[in-house]
Amino acid sequence: MKAVPVFLAVLLFAALQAPAQAAEWTLLAQSDNNDTTLYYAEKSVQRLGDFVRLRTKRVYSKERGQELADDLGFQLAVAYTVETQTVDCAKMRRAVQKITYFGYQGKILDRTINQAYVWRPYSETSLNNAVCDLLNAGKKN
Repeated sequence: MKAVPVFLAVLLFAALQAPAQAAEWTLLAQSDNNDTTLYYAEKSVQRLGDFVRLRTKRVYSKERGQELADDLGFQLAVAYTVETQTVDCAKMRRAVQKITYFGYQGKILDRTINQAYVWRPYSETSLNNAVCDLLNAGKKN
């Protein structure tokens, strides 16, 4: 009789440990100097009034990835990051809820989860403009 609850507990634990469904990334833009390529997960886009929440993936050149690693104190270069963020294009700002840094072997270098919305200015770059262009185009549909 004890085998059934143990089996169910193991089954539940296995289900909770299963990897999340992989995102399908859509190319959005490349930086002006070609050192960063930006993708987004179409299914992640959620409108919250004037704000939009989405997941993005930034893939870095080896040189840019090493610069980022040096800035952040990582021993390994950053290959890419995956972020969940809320964007306010009207005020040119964003709040990152979660960011994960990955190395070239797929190893997680660091993960940050922000409980509060810390708004940061969105600099005027081709990557940031591409996000706002995409989101503003979606408003018209």
